Parts: sequence; C-alpha cells; structure tokens
Amino acid sequence: MARKRDKKGQFIASGKDGEKDLQKFTPSSPMKKWLVTSFDLGYGASVSTVSKAAKVSRRSWYNWIEIDQFVKWWDGMWQKHLMGMRWRLDAIGMKKAEKEYEYWKEMMVRTGNLAGEQEGTSPQAQVNIFTRLAKDDREFVEGEEVK
Repeated sequence: MARKRDKKGQFIASGKDGEKDLQKFTPSSPMKKWLVTSFDLGYGASVSTVSKAAKVSRRSWYNWIEIDQFVKWWDGMWQKHLMGMRWRLDAIGMKKAEKEYEYWKEMMVRTGNLAGEQEGTSPQAQVNIFTRLAKDDREFVEGEEVK
C-alpha cells in the first residue's frame, strides 16, 4: 500500500480512520520502543545499534523521519528527556569544576554567575588608559617620565 503525501509532499501518518489530523499524532508502539531504546543507548548510538536493540526494522526509522508529526514528537520527547537529565549533567560539571578551570567557567556561565561570550566578540578584559599632559617636550624621554 502506497503512503499518502500532503500538498507539500510530506508523508502523512495514517491511522484506522485514514489520514490523521496533524495535531493528533499518536506514535506507534515501535516508535515508542525506538525512543526508549535511544534513551537507554544515549545520543551517540547509531541507527543500526538502536534497530538491533529495539528489535525494530532499521528502515522504519528512515520512514518515520519523513513524517513531520513524528519528527516534532521525537524532538519534543528528546527535549523533555534532556531537561530531566540536566541535574545529572550539572552535578558532573560541578565535580569536574573542582579541578579544571574550563568546567568551572562553563558552570559559572550555566548558573548565570558569569556572562557567556557572544560569537564574534572577544572576552571582556579591563584596559587601563592613563593620560597626562606634558608641560613641554623635555618632560617625556622615550616613553618614561622625567622628573
């Protein structure tokens, strides 16, 4: 059976009643299984690794990512998962910050105690400029004051 596409050429998820409304996307059991397996294996797991562990066809993943509703659901679930893991990542960073400056700096930025560097700007540095008017040409010799 050929999969249906919308006017923009995107695949449409189909259910028991035909085409589903975009806002009413419900992931299938294999999709949910793939997601949970991805969480367990971590963000670096390959499609093949997740496929074998979840016992779901590798081809399924490539079919699913053609469905806009699936991609939105997937992204939302990963964002939710990352938010739930944030405290663990912070704890690791704080522990490493005890010995390594870069971790300390990143944790300071993360907690809002230090402003992060903006792209295209240089780090903030204090520059002291001292100006003094000379009474005449003899007062300065090669950059040093003459008293």
